[in-house]
Amino acid sequence: MILRLLAMSLSISIMFAGDIDDVLETYEAFDKAFADEKPKDMFSHMHENHTVFWSDNSWLGDYGTVKGWTAGYLASDYTWTVRDRDVKVYGNTAVVATIATQTSTSDGSETKVYQVRETGVLSKVNDKWLVVHMHSSDFKPKNDD
Repeated sequence: MILRLLAMSLSISIMFAGDIDDVLETYEAFDKAFADEKPKDMFSHMHENHTVFWSDNSWLGDYGTVKGWTAGYLASDYTWTVRDRDVKVYGNTAVVATIATQTSTSDGSETKVYQVRETGVLSKVNDKWLVVHMHSSDFKPKNDD
């Protein structure tokens, strides 16, 4: 009985470990498409009915679409450097918590640096992990945390 429980526990751990890797791969491809300013690639990792919540306590609105994102974001150059990332898988749902540094430079303006805290929720749809919700906000570390 104990051996059976240990075997089941090990197989579940292995199963979720594979899912964690798949979720991380999806989210890293999502990040890369954002930094490379490739909205079609970025949105290929998002569910068609996704939601986005931004730090100013508002819905991202039209920026949550390829058309809106292209109009609003392609005017600047971005970098995205992940400082800390945690992935949790709960069956067919995953949560990705990230702290990152984003730089933004528009033509003719100075570079702005933001510390960002982001939470992504992914769902496994037809064996593919997709971002279904994302929330980003400014992160102001204490004591250079």
